[in-house]
Amino acid sequence: MSTASSPGSRRLSARPAWRLAASIYTVAGVACILTSAIVPESDTGMLLSIVGGLPWSLSLATLDLSPGVASTAVLLLAGSWAANAALLWWMALRP
Repeated sequence: MSTASSPGSRRLSARPAWRLAASIYTVAGVACILTSAIVPESDTGMLLSIVGGLPWSLSLATLDLSPGVASTAVLLLAGSWAANAALLWWMALRP
């Protein structure tokens, strides 16, 4: 009996790691976005949201500093985190 692992068994063992990563990223994203929405004056919270939403959050550079920019920024950050979480979940759940 061979003790070498087959490619299929290696793929199955990697899926729980992707699921764990996707779960952690999703929870962190929700926390960062809620923090940014509740306390928009927090520079640290906004920075963490921007970094966690990369590369999609680079779209924030297109915003001007008009009134209402904070709510637009939070929407862009939420979309950034959602896009990254969707990609992670796709990796975790694909066959």
